[in-house]
Amino acid sequence: MPLNLSPNNLQPRYFGAPGDQAQVSYLTALVPNPFSGIIKAGTLAAASVQRQQLLAAFPQFTSVSEQYLGQATSFYNALQITVQKSYSHGLSMLMAYTWSKNLGNANNVTTGFLDAVGTPGYQNAYALKIEKSVLATDIPQRLVWNGNYELPFGRGRTFGSKMNPWLNAIAGGWQMNGIWTIQSGFPLAFLDTGTQSFAGTRPSYSGPGVNAYTSGDITSRLGGISGGAGYLNASAFVLPLSFQLGDVPRLTGAFRAPGNRNLDFSMMKLFPIHERLTLQFRAEAFNVLNQVVFAAPNTTVGSASFGVIGSQGNTPRNVQLALKLLW
Repeated sequence: MPLNLSPNNLQPRYFGAPGDQAQVSYLTALVPNPFSGIIKAGTLAAASVQRQQLLAAFPQFTSVSEQYLGQATSFYNALQITVQKSYSHGLSMLMAYTWSKNLGNANNVTTGFLDAVGTPGYQNAYALKIEKSVLATDIPQRLVWNGNYELPFGRGRTFGSKMNPWLNAIAGGWQMNGIWTIQSGFPLAFLDTGTQSFAGTRPSYSGPGVNAYTSGDITSRLGGISGGAGYLNASAFVLPLSFQLGDVPRLTGAFRAPGNRNLDFSMMKLFPIHERLTLQFRAEAFNVLNQVVFAAPNTTVGSASFGVIGSQGNTPRNVQLALKLLW
């Protein structure tokens, strides 16, 4: 499986003790630039350069990206249960439940923009052993139920089996469909800002016994202009020091965005016109209950808006009507 790395990250052998400012000064000190006069443009054309640049794996480049390296791993395990009721008395149902875990150090490098949390980066290309976590697509519990029911009204049905043809054209032959989904929220990806030089790009836990979630119902925990506490407790996290990599996982299943609840509903009727010619009418409502699912909170530790939920994660009720001519 592919992953992308930045080999010009500072190699751990040049790390100082956590917070060691003497080592920071050593790495950022200006030294004679051996590429001056050879490289004609950019920072590497200058007479001097920071020492850290010359200690990089590729000192002749200010930035290097190795892409699609076949070094990523992914492990998916699941219990999957399906219960199905075959069509009888106008009713059919299907229920599917999945209890799963998706672990690894991989990102969806080509389709990560479709994931709710994008493609979280690695803190250091030389410390991949700390990057194993749940993946962006980890949804530990998901239940989906769908049902199809032919209403018992109209000619040949339980009620109105001898219904007038004109009345049957209006009242008979209706079919209802529903899809109900309930699932866990997506894992959160944490970042940090305002850190010291050479610090990790993720925070660390402040210590045991500090609850990272705030208390109360979701609408009282939006934070920001809505007032009240945010979704997450900032005191549960601390910024890493220089030469310290944060111990919060790249994606953490311990803290998740709000879960999803959704019901889609539709009604359909066929209007026979002539022999093989039929008109189909459909009325469909997505998120028919108009339930709000809140998006993930701000997860950048050190940001003034940390823990604030600033948007809706789903769309409001959407109703559409359609006519389809079948032949």
